[in-house]
Amino acid sequence: MGRLKLNTPLLLGILLGSLMPMLYLVQWVVKRGTPQETWLNGTLHVSVEGQKPLILPINLHEEHSSQGTSLQGTGTLQEGAYPWEPVPFEAQFFLHLDSANQAPNDSNPKLEWAASYSERLTTRNDGLGLPPLPCKGSIEVLDQEKPTQELGLSAFSELRVAVDLACTSAGSDLLWSSGDEKVWTIRGPLGLSRGPTP
Repeated sequence: MGRLKLNTPLLLGILLGSLMPMLYLVQWVVKRGTPQETWLNGTLHVSVEGQKPLILPINLHEEHSSQGTSLQGTGTLQEGAYPWEPVPFEAQFFLHLDSANQAPNDSNPKLEWAASYSERLTTRNDGLGLPPLPCKGSIEVLDQEKPTQELGLSAFSELRVAVDLACTSAGSDLLWSSGDEKVWTIRGPLGLSRGPTP
């Protein structure tokens, strides 16, 4: 019988081949140990009566409380046509879902949220802007997969929703029910994202 000659490339190949399963195991353990955050993100279309719609790319991060789940995000409004140049407005969008109403089903695929929208000119130094506007409407669940019974976004492995809200602001006289109120519409899809906690 001839003896097997072990040269350097062959030894290196054997060593790497034996290390690969261990590297995959280490990667899996590290990934499982990294804190994960879940949020909703998407691009919403925002329009005011008589004006061209703007788009709002936004990430909505959640906060938990005994009253339910709150989602909030801030983003810069952009023109609604290519090249989607930013406009000097920053918008804030807030959603709150009551803890007793977090289980849509086939007969009722809509979630009733309390919602508000506000925006401000980024060129203002005092930070003042449009006060939070109350919004009405619905958030319809397009697709969901919820393997656990926990509350909040972390309970979902998949979630896509459609936002369709109308938010009312006082008119130029800053008085309600004076006939010059404006209606802001906010529409668009939001989807579940998951990643490491920053």
